[in-house]
Amino acid sequence: MKNFECLTIFGFVAYSIETAMYDIKWTIPHCVLSLRLIGQAIDVFDGTQREEKLSKGQRETALRTLPTFLEISGHVFYPGSFMIGPQFSLRRYVDFVKGEFSPVGNRYIFLLYCLAISTVTY
Repeated sequence: MKNFECLTIFGFVAYSIETAMYDIKWTIPHCVLSLRLIGQAIDVFDGTQREEKLSKGQRETALRTLPTFLEISGHVFYPGSFMIGPQFSLRRYVDFVKGEFSPVGNRYIFLLYCLAISTVTY
């Protein structure tokens, strides 16, 4: 995944040097979409591995069953982060929708901070 991110960053740097400015073009949402789908594929793959082979983070986000089309679509096109991110796993999204995951403590404060900043800047 790091190679993909490096390639994407290289493309944006090359574009900004060529045009002498940085623009958010149609490629940004497509980049976010690609990263989301790559993350989903990795989570599904992790779900096929044995528990002892996975790290703690992989165990938390691994998908043991294939997600439905509605779950995939809801995660990919989630309005709160479709255009610019942030990236989060499909497992967290499904848990949040079911009411089993709620941001607490510092994460919740950080979430509100990011929401306020994005509201002000747009």
